[in-house]
Amino acid sequence: RKAVALGAELIITYGSSATLAAKAEVPPVPVLFVDIYDPVKLGLVDADTGVGRNMTGVQGDAPVQALLKYFLEATSAGSLVVLYDTNSPDGQLQKAILEQSGRRRGVTVTSLGVEGSSDHLPKLAETPADVDGLFLANSDHIGSQVEEILDFASERGVPVITQRPGVADLGALMTLESSAEEQGLKLAEIAAKLLSGASIMDIPFRKPHQVSLVVNLKTAKTLGLKVPFSTLSVASRVVR
Repeated sequence: RKAVALGAELIITYGSSATLAAKAEVPPVPVLFVDIYDPVKLGLVDADTGVGRNMTGVQGDAPVQALLKYFLEATSAGSLVVLYDTNSPDGQLQKAILEQSGRRRGVTVTSLGVEGSSDHLPKLAETPADVDGLFLANSDHIGSQVEEILDFASERGVPVITQRPGVADLGALMTLESSAEEQGLKLAEIAAKLLSGASIMDIPFRKPHQVSLVVNLKTAKTLGLKVPFSTLSVASRVVR
């Protein structure tokens, strides 16, 4: 509302919570979103046109099913805990996809929902003793809790996977993440077109091409895991 009142020509939103809030306001100026896991399933854009009501942008396109596949290749896991934010549309979507993928692959998925930044560690106390892995879903609150969660997992000997950028460098076994730089460049291209007079209805949302699989071999060694060459060969980067 303040952006509209100040006369903004564009509104840029980062993540699902901010974007859905903008959608609810139906601002008269174009809204460009970035780092949205699935803008179609979140109801932000039409599946056929790729544009919403005065809204388009860039999808954060790193399929969580692929991350699960790489994880199972490295661990032969039979169970997985999904730690997700009940207020995060992206997190809820990732949770649903992993539950569905788990059923197809014969993996038991236990979902633990949190509501705020202080809930993560208490909720993790409900983790089954024999769980084989922990997935951290997208969340606005998880940033301040990542190191504590990784410490918990390390003490339990549980590998962590996530799509949150940079967490493999902190000790997670694997991350699969979209390129933030590429998303920014694509968003800048859209913004330039709109500011030059193009219609938002002629600019469907875009998907980045660069998706990075990062594998932490130090963590794998500590956990006694041998990441297969087939997985390492597709990794964009390896932490040694």
